[in-house]
Amino acid sequence: MNSLFQSNGNNIGKNFTNNSFGNYQGNYYGYSVANTLSDFYSSIFEHKYLWSSILLMIPIITFIALGYSRKNYKLGGTGIALLFTVLLFIGTLAFRAGKPQHYILLVGLLVLELGLIIYFLTTLRRKVSSSMYLDFYTPSTYGKNEPIPLSFYGLSNSSDDLLKLMKGTEYGFALKEDMPIDLGAEGTYSFWLRVCPVNFNKENKNWRTVFFRGNPSTGSIYQQKTPGVYLAPNTNKMIITVACENGPDEGNAVTLDDIPLNTWFSTTIVINGRSLDVYVNGLLERSISLTGMPLMTNSNLMKGRDGFDGLMAFFRYNSAAEEPNQIRNLYEREKMTLEGSDYEADVC
Repeated sequence: MNSLFQSNGNNIGKNFTNNSFGNYQGNYYGYSVANTLSDFYSSIFEHKYLWSSILLMIPIITFIALGYSRKNYKLGGTGIALLFTVLLFIGTLAFRAGKPQHYILLVGLLVLELGLIIYFLTTLRRKVSSSMYLDFYTPSTYGKNEPIPLSFYGLSNSSDDLLKLMKGTEYGFALKEDMPIDLGAEGTYSFWLRVCPVNFNKENKNWRTVFFRGNPSTGSIYQQKTPGVYLAPNTNKMIITVACENGPDEGNAVTLDDIPLNTWFSTTIVINGRSLDVYVNGLLERSISLTGMPLMTNSNLMKGRDGFDGLMAFFRYNSAAEEPNQIRNLYEREKMTLEGSDYEADVC
């Protein structure tokens, strides 16, 4: 009995001592936190290649998303190649199966792909060059060899910062001698417009000419003009026409509804054989198949006859059909130059 009582008492005393005022429990809690932190750091060190790869993936995946969101597939493809190389590099380190020359090769690939990424990013941010754009003349300024486009207020007159600016109502022409003369079955025309709402008043009866290339003596907006760009008389529409070997002429045209008013927007026309693609602000808006081969005329490029109220800028011609990533990249550069100018005149 005494031994039993003593045993129970010892047990009670032990339990009481271990639980008094939480001392034992506090020590145990502190010990467990320390162990948890230690285990966590040990886990990070043990899986350092996994954590390193996760940290590397975040900027690379962001870069890939940037490339594809800008419709720049070369940029996105470079990011995917970099992602694959980093994973290969991390995997080789993790399994310790690589030879020294393998590491050197992988490091070389990483450096090359990082260099490509830097190149693409700097290309996106390059300013425009005035040599890429056409000069327009009037009959009076042509004799003096003085083109009529102006530079944007607030920009310097250096070749990298010059921005071509023309009034839509001012008649002008670009000389065919100043444009590439390799006329095949393709070509790219690119320009920015700022169109005033007054162009679409109900009392307007005539189509407003933005520009056309072809025979000026034909009265139709469709015939012998490739391309022709016009504003509708009283509806907020812009029509782009291409003359083809086989009609109907009206079937070889693209109509853009609800174009932006009193704000700058970019339009790119790409003719490539029997296809016509129209891009707005760097993105494909409409694409149609032509009824025949386009009639490409090596003539002056005319603007401003029955001209529109507004402004035109960045007029560019390329005798080749440009790729979507080229169009998007140049749009971004032109947009940055436009936004970097101080030109905010209310032309309307």
